[in-house]
Amino acid sequence: MKTKFFVAISAILVAGALLLPATAQITLPGPGKLPVATYLQASVWGTDEFPRVIVTNNTNLTVAAGKTVFWVADATHRGSIVLSKPLTPGQSLDPIGAPGMSMGAKPKAYYFK
Repeated sequence: MKTKFFVAISAILVAGALLLPATAQITLPGPGKLPVATYLQASVWGTDEFPRVIVTNNTNLTVAAGKTVFWVADATHRGSIVLSKPLTPGQSLDPIGAPGMSMGAKPKAYYFK
């Protein structure tokens, strides 16, 4: 009986030791290091039938290529786009189609540094 118990405990310890390097690869943000959203200007443009979201970089920072810009107007109208080139201050993204969204919507756009 003691032998089976010892073998079971040994197997658990060995499996745990083998998994330690894999779990060490996971890096979690420490306290106070959560990503901070930087908001961009977003507006609705077009017609009631074909509304489009326009995202403009109204900050004094360039948003780097490869960053994901998210936009949200409500629970059903949201999206994201990965920048293929930097978004410089004052520059706008190509209009993003948002079928069914009201022209009176006030979308928000943001990215994480």
